Amino acid sequence: MARAPKKTPAKKARKSNAGRPPKYDAKLHPKLAEAYVVAGKNVVQIAAELEISVSTFYDWRENKPEFSEALARAETSKNNIVATSLYRRATGYNYRTSQVKIGEGGVIVERTRRTHHVAPETSAAMAFLTNRDKDNWKQKQVLEHDVSDSLADRLDRATRRHRESRGED
Repeated sequence: MARAPKKTPAKKARKSNAGRPPKYDAKLHPKLAEAYVVAGKNVVQIAAELEISVSTFYDWRENKPEFSEALARAETSKNNIVATSLYRRATGYNYRTSQVKIGEGGVIVERTRRTHHVAPETSAAMAFLTNRDKDNWKQKQVLEHDVSDSLADRLDRATRRHRESRGED
Protein backbone atom coordinates (compact mmCIF):
# COMPACT_ATOMS: atom_id res chain seq x y z
CA MET A 1 0.00 0.00 0.00
CA ALA A 2 1.18 3.36 -0.95
CA ARG A 3 1.30 5.90 1.72
CA ALA A 4 -0.27 9.27 1.15
CA PRO A 5 2.32 12.01 1.17
CA LYS A 6 2.61 13.67 4.52
CA LYS A 7 1.05 17.08 4.53
CA THR A 8 3.40 19.78 5.58
CA PRO A 9 1.73 22.00 8.09
CA ALA A 10 1.11 25.55 6.91
CA LYS A 11 3.32 28.11 8.57
CA LYS A 12 1.69 29.63 11.54
CA ALA A 13 0.82 33.23 10.97
CA ARG A 14 2.59 35.51 13.39
CA LYS A 15 0.28 37.01 15.87
CA SER A 16 0.36 40.74 15.90
CA ASN A 17 0.00 42.59 19.13
CA ALA A 18 -2.00 45.23 17.29
CA GLY A 19 -5.53 45.38 18.54
CA ARG A 20 -4.73 43.59 21.78
CA PRO A 21 -5.77 45.82 24.63
CA PRO A 22 -2.87 46.74 26.89
CA LYS A 23 -3.15 45.77 30.50
CA TYR A 24 -4.27 48.89 32.31
CA ASP A 25 -3.25 49.21 35.93
CA ALA A 26 -5.45 51.76 37.68
CA LYS A 27 -2.90 52.25 40.46
CA LEU A 28 0.26 52.43 38.36
CA HIS A 29 -0.57 54.07 35.03
CA PRO A 30 -2.18 57.28 36.38
CA LYS A 31 0.79 57.90 38.69
CA LEU A 32 3.29 57.34 35.90
CA ALA A 33 1.38 59.56 33.48
CA GLU A 34 1.14 62.33 36.09
CA ALA A 35 4.88 62.19 36.72
CA TYR A 36 5.65 62.29 32.99
CA VAL A 37 3.38 65.33 32.45
CA VAL A 38 4.99 67.20 35.34
CA ALA A 39 8.39 66.32 33.85
CA GLY A 40 7.32 68.09 30.66
CA LYS A 41 6.79 65.12 28.36
CA ASN A 42 4.27 65.36 25.53
CA VAL A 43 1.56 62.83 24.61
CA VAL A 44 3.76 60.88 22.18
CA GLN A 45 6.58 60.63 24.73
CA ILE A 46 4.21 59.60 27.54
CA ALA A 47 2.64 56.91 25.35
CA ALA A 48 6.11 55.58 24.52
CA GLU A 49 7.08 55.53 28.21
CA LEU A 50 3.88 53.63 29.05
CA GLU A 51 4.49 51.31 26.08
CA ILE A 52 1.10 52.08 24.56
CA SER A 53 -0.02 53.69 21.34
CA VAL A 54 -1.06 57.32 21.21
CA SER A 55 -4.62 56.22 20.40
CA THR A 56 -4.62 54.07 23.55
CA PHE A 57 -3.41 57.08 25.54
CA TYR A 58 -6.37 59.12 24.29
CA ASP A 59 -8.71 56.18 24.90
CA TRP A 60 -7.53 55.90 28.51
CA ARG A 61 -7.86 59.65 28.95
CA GLU A 62 -11.49 59.48 27.79
CA ASN A 63 -12.54 56.23 29.47
CA LYS A 64 -10.47 55.91 32.63
CA PRO A 65 -11.49 58.64 35.11
CA GLU A 66 -8.48 58.13 37.41
CA PHE A 67 -6.12 58.47 34.41
CA SER A 68 -7.86 61.64 33.23
CA GLU A 69 -7.83 63.12 36.75
CA ALA A 70 -4.11 62.40 37.11
CA LEU A 71 -3.41 64.25 33.86
CA ALA A 72 -5.51 67.21 35.04
CA ARG A 73 -3.67 67.30 38.39
CA ALA A 74 -0.34 67.27 36.60
CA GLU A 75 -1.33 70.19 34.36
CA THR A 76 -2.49 72.17 37.40
CA SER A 77 0.78 71.37 39.14
CA LYS A 78 2.79 72.55 36.13
CA ASN A 79 0.76 75.76 35.96
CA ASN A 80 1.38 76.41 39.66
CA ILE A 81 5.11 75.88 39.24
CA VAL A 82 5.21 78.37 36.37
CA ALA A 83 3.01 80.87 38.25
CA THR A 84 5.31 80.67 41.28
CA SER A 85 8.39 81.14 39.11
CA LEU A 86 6.80 84.08 37.30
CA TYR A 87 5.80 85.65 40.61
CA ARG A 88 9.35 85.32 41.94
CA ARG A 89 10.70 86.87 38.75
CA ALA A 90 8.15 89.70 38.99
CA THR A 91 8.94 90.53 42.63
CA GLY A 92 12.65 89.75 42.73
CA TYR A 93 14.33 87.22 44.95
CA ASN A 94 17.58 86.29 46.69
CA TYR A 95 19.67 83.17 46.40
CA ARG A 96 22.86 81.99 48.09
CA THR A 97 26.02 80.53 46.62
CA SER A 98 29.05 78.93 48.24
CA GLN A 99 32.56 78.76 46.94
CA VAL A 100 35.24 76.57 48.45
CA LYS A 101 38.96 76.86 47.79
CA ILE A 102 40.91 73.71 48.42
CA GLY A 103 44.61 73.83 49.15
CA GLU A 104 47.32 71.21 49.22
CA GLY A 105 46.32 67.85 50.55
CA GLY A 106 42.60 68.51 49.93
CA VAL A 107 42.30 70.82 52.90
CA ILE A 108 39.68 73.58 52.68
CA VAL A 109 41.56 76.84 52.70
CA GLU A 110 38.69 79.27 52.27
CA ARG A 111 34.91 79.09 52.19
CA THR A 112 32.95 82.03 50.81
CA ARG A 113 29.19 82.38 51.02
CA ARG A 114 27.38 85.11 49.15
CA THR A 115 23.79 86.23 48.82
CA HIS A 116 22.80 87.41 45.37
CA HIS A 117 19.74 89.47 44.54
CA VAL A 118 17.77 89.17 41.32
CA ALA A 119 15.92 92.43 40.68
CA PRO A 120 12.21 92.43 39.86
CA GLU A 121 11.42 92.33 36.17
CA THR A 122 8.69 94.64 34.86
CA SER A 123 7.64 92.40 31.98
CA ALA A 124 7.21 89.45 34.35
CA ALA A 125 5.09 91.61 36.67
CA MET A 126 2.89 92.69 33.76
CA ALA A 127 2.49 89.11 32.54
CA PHE A 128 1.63 87.93 36.04
CA LEU A 129 -0.93 90.67 36.69
CA THR A 130 -2.61 90.54 33.28
CA ASN A 131 -3.15 86.81 33.69
CA ARG A 132 -4.05 86.70 37.38
CA ASP A 133 -6.03 89.96 37.83
CA LYS A 134 -7.62 90.53 34.43
CA ASP A 135 -10.26 92.96 35.65
CA ASN A 136 -7.70 95.47 36.91
CA TRP A 137 -4.77 94.80 34.58
CA LYS A 138 -5.93 94.60 31.00
CA GLN A 139 -3.58 95.31 28.15
CA LYS A 140 -5.90 97.11 25.83
CA GLN A 141 -5.83 100.13 23.64
CA VAL A 142 -8.81 102.42 23.42
CA LEU A 143 -9.27 104.02 20.04
CA GLU A 144 -11.82 106.74 19.64
CA HIS A 145 -13.22 107.53 16.25
CA ASP A 146 -14.81 110.83 15.36
CA VAL A 147 -17.48 110.19 12.78
CA SER A 148 -19.26 113.50 13.07
CA ASP A 149 -18.13 114.57 9.58
CA SER A 150 -19.71 112.83 6.66
CA LEU A 151 -17.48 111.34 4.00
CA ALA A 152 -18.81 113.83 1.44
CA ASP A 153 -17.86 116.81 3.67
CA ARG A 154 -14.35 115.49 4.16
CA LEU A 155 -13.91 114.90 0.44
CA ASP A 156 -15.11 118.42 -0.33
CA ARG A 157 -12.62 119.94 2.13
CA ALA A 158 -9.80 117.80 0.77
CA THR A 159 -10.65 118.79 -2.82
CA ARG A 160 -10.73 122.51 -1.86
CA ARG A 161 -7.35 122.27 -0.12
CA HIS A 162 -5.90 120.52 -3.13
CA ARG A 163 -7.23 123.19 -5.53
CA GLU A 164 -6.01 125.98 -3.26
CA SER A 165 -2.54 124.46 -3.14
CA ARG A 166 -2.48 124.39 -6.96
CA GLY A 167 -3.93 127.88 -7.24
CA GLU A 168 -7.17 126.77 -8.92
CA ASP A 169 -9.81 128.62 -7.02
